[in-house]
Amino acid sequence: MEEMMRLLNINLISAHGLKHPHSCKLRRMHTYVLDSADHNTNVRTRIDKFGGRNPTWNDRVFFKITPHFLTGDSSGKTVENFIIGYIKNPIISTVQTYLSDIVPPS
Repeated sequence: MEEMMRLLNINLISAHGLKHPHSCKLRRMHTYVLDSADHNTNVRTRIDKFGGRNPTWNDRVFFKITPHFLTGDSSGKTVENFIIGYIKNPIISTVQTYLSDIVPPS
């Protein structure tokens, strides 16, 4: 029997005090966030071009998840913050959290 999918809505607001990678200290930081609720689904925010070390996205991201994933003890999310680079976009911060820490029990 197929589980009914639920919609998880996350608002990625901002970051504060990010550090410049060594390779690009001379230019303004342009950052974005890649958010994942499982290994198959990634959602990207828009690029913040003006916030520098304190970017603001205020972007809503949505994930389709199963009720089992939502209530699982080890179900989690990963939020990675990237800076736009010349050749590649390096990760400058990562946050991992369990859904049980951010979603109230039903």
